Amino acid sequence: MRLFIQSLSRLALVWYTKQNFRKWHTWEDMTRDFVKQYEFNKGDDLHIDDFLKVKKMSHESFQEYVIRWRLEASKIHPSLTEEELISTFIQIQEGLYYDKLLGTSAHNFSNLIKLEKRLKMLFKVEEL
Repeated sequence: MRLFIQSLSRLALVWYTKQNFRKWHTWEDMTRDFVKQYEFNKGDDLHIDDFLKVKKMSHESFQEYVIRWRLEASKIHPSLTEEELISTFIQIQEGLYYDKLLGTSAHNFSNLIKLEKRLKMLFKVEEL
């Protein structure tokens, strides 16, 4: 069980530490409770279509949006290449972002963030 405990983090670790350990007489008792607690999280694999509607929220910067989108997209199965993810991200942009990012040769999300900063300076707008 010690190896299992070391593998836990965040919410799962908090859940585990709040348990009454006396109720677990066997490994199976603990695993049954753990699975019961987190079975909701075993849903279907995510597909790229699940991320086509993810838009920038009004309170977040472009950089925060890119990071949030990329983190969510990392859950896609089967995994896409970085180039496929960038292409998809650009395709879901609207307005000036789409127009200016479409012809870019960004090879990673860091390049997209740098490009957006250059676009802001070029067009002298606070937020695109």
